[in-house]
Amino acid sequence: MADSLQHALFFSNCQTVFCIVGFEGSFRQINAACKKVLGYDQITLLKKEFLELVHLEDKKKVEKTLDDLSFSNEVKTFNCQILDAKGNYRDFVWQATPSLTEFAFYAVGIEIGDYKHNVLDEADATVREELAILQEKYNDQQLILEDLQQKVPMIGEEEIPITPLFGLVQEGIIFQHKNGKIYAINEIQVKHILGDIPSLEQFVTLWDVAKDYSNPEKSVKFSFVKKTGKLVHLYLCAQVIVDANKQIFGRAISFIDATEQYELEHKINALQEQTTLITQTHNEGILTWDLLSNEVNYSNSWRTLLGYRAQDNFFGKQIKAWYSRIHPTEYNQVIESLKCYIEGNCPKFESEHRLAHKDGSYRWMLVKGKALKDRSGRAYRFIGTFTDVTERRVIPETNEPTHLKENLIDVLPETVLCVEIKTHKIISANEIACQMYNYSKDDWNKVYLYQLYPDRLQFNREWQLMLKDKVSHIPVSFQKKKDGKTFAAEISGGYYEWKENLFLTLIIKDITQRRNLDQSIREERQQYGLAFHHAPFVILTKDRQGKIVKANRHAAKLLNKRPEQLVGLYEQDLKIGFSEQYYQADVEILSTGNQVLGIIEKLQDFHYHFDKIPYRDAAGNILGILVFGISVESHLSEQAAA
Repeated sequence: MADSLQHALFFSNCQTVFCIVGFEGSFRQINAACKKVLGYDQITLLKKEFLELVHLEDKKKVEKTLDDLSFSNEVKTFNCQILDAKGNYRDFVWQATPSLTEFAFYAVGIEIGDYKHNVLDEADATVREELAILQEKYNDQQLILEDLQQKVPMIGEEEIPITPLFGLVQEGIIFQHKNGKIYAINEIQVKHILGDIPSLEQFVTLWDVAKDYSNPEKSVKFSFVKKTGKLVHLYLCAQVIVDANKQIFGRAISFIDATEQYELEHKINALQEQTTLITQTHNEGILTWDLLSNEVNYSNSWRTLLGYRAQDNFFGKQIKAWYSRIHPTEYNQVIESLKCYIEGNCPKFESEHRLAHKDGSYRWMLVKGKALKDRSGRAYRFIGTFTDVTERRVIPETNEPTHLKENLIDVLPETVLCVEIKTHKIISANEIACQMYNYSKDDWNKVYLYQLYPDRLQFNREWQLMLKDKVSHIPVSFQKKKDGKTFAAEISGGYYEWKENLFLTLIIKDITQRRNLDQSIREERQQYGLAFHHAPFVILTKDRQGKIVKANRHAAKLLNKRPEQLVGLYEQDLKIGFSEQYYQADVEILSTGNQVLGIIEKLQDFHYHFDKIPYRDAAGNILGILVFGISVESHLSEQAAA
């Protein structure tokens, strides 16, 4: 706890910019120095991406550096300009290292410009004078080197040991006289390695690093940043120079470019760490799949999980080393789930499936995967971890040929059949199954599942559906009894394993009565629909707001419209001119729930008798109003004549 507190205090109080950036580019955590240096508050900065703040000229370089970094565990140094809260770009040098377990970069930034300005502002007159002298020495260096080309033979005559010194190394060497001047330099190699002739200040830095390693056979490693921002790794040596009188004449440093060797060592270390990642226990393994090159690396523990030795090559570095070992009944589901995740259509990949072991058995594996994606969202690498969960998944063996004991399945209220997948043979059936199919207990020993189907084509089609998923469900299937009669059934089931064989347990329901009832309901609805539309009187259905939700053909014809044109309209929209009594009836029905009958209204020079009643849902709630209207013109005419 104390260490964690100290780390948290260090993170928050550190005056250097320190941040954690996810592989996708967004800031995950920042320290207080970010606000102090860049001017952003924490909430604003956490909503931004790192590359949003990088100057356009540096963005491509930084993006490539971060992408390269996500493939390894090495530390990379790069420089770029960062946009502050005031809109100004400021020069930074960054050191970043990835965390493959957190899929994030840890980065430390040092502002170069501020550092230079602070040094100049805080220096006294003496320091300013020394800086001016160093600048003058740097500007005159080319003239000194040209002069040395003429003086080297003379120096040799004066017994200054230059030739032995240049023999120290074959790459780059710099000599400094005790008075502070650099008097000899292997210019071509130095420029090739460092990009430029180093200043006296840089020479002193290199000397301070290497001074304790005066033996050329024991060089020290040192990272040097060129003016271009590129980082080179050096093997650096230092040596004091003495003259013939054993007096110190000066000092020298020699170095070679070891960048390629350094990067190779880090790649090897990263590969070793990668192959041991998440493989600390005996029953876990890992694979890393480069989706761009389609190359796959399998950890030694992955091979061990399946009974192989570390040196066994399988299929080289191909993905089919995994695919070819997936159990046939689970293959399609695993491949489809993996494809869905890699293409970005599924939020995660997690699967439990079986892989073939070297001894011929199958082992249950819990597989979890993580895809690394580039800035565009395209997955470029997949890392999968495999955990052996066989002990949890496999049901303990019994001496029974099935895991369903007779006295257990006989008490179940549904038909239960147990089928061997390889042969389709029914190895167990309960009492209700006997009643449903008219087979006796002894008969089932000779019955195969396909014999319960009217034809083999239907069986083949449904059998493929059962094999496709671990849990099967067929809503409607036609089954055949022993006497040849067929009936409709609903089938559901699942797999289990016993003695390395697969079995399928099916639960079958006779849905003949339900289908007949559904057919009756459909017929009644059809009859209702015919009656509704062909009735010789007006029928309207309105919701609680008075909007028409349904109208029959007679109502539509009366208003010179089609039924569907009336849906969504209000009666007021039709400009019929009903009386206040007509509309007041709707209010009364909705408030009291009582029907209102015998409303007489004139419609297109004809008188109509309207009845209004509420219609309700199954719970009795009023959903709206039903309106029935029939012409009474002839009836009124007869009354007037009387």
